[in-house]
Amino acid sequence: MWLYVYEGNELYLKIFSNFRKITIKLNDRIPRLISYALNLFLYLYIFICNFFELPMKQYLFKVFKKCSFEKRSYIIFDQLNLSYAKYFTKKDVKSLLEKTGFNKYKIFYHHKYSWTIIANK
Repeated sequence: MWLYVYEGNELYLKIFSNFRKITIKLNDRIPRLISYALNLFLYLYIFICNFFELPMKQYLFKVFKKCSFEKRSYIIFDQLNLSYAKYFTKKDVKSLLEKTGFNKYKIFYHHKYSWTIIANK
């Protein structure tokens, strides 16, 4: 199972959850332009991450930075167009697993933005 992580993403969620309420109502051309602009801004943000421990640094260096400009723009565009997304605390994940009958599980914190869960009933 793969789930979004809540812990450590609070600032991201505050910004993008509200921003999404607008972008999902727009014609795709506008969020696409916004995604290109944000992608360009991320070059500077990633550069600054070389010197400071900023939010999402691990994800940016291990995953996002390795993608082409086009793929990165698609990733951002997808985030701007999400109709629904749920972010889980570790407590939420454990509760979900236990409620659905999974008693053997391992939870991995992946790049500080997602949970990877391996579970057996």
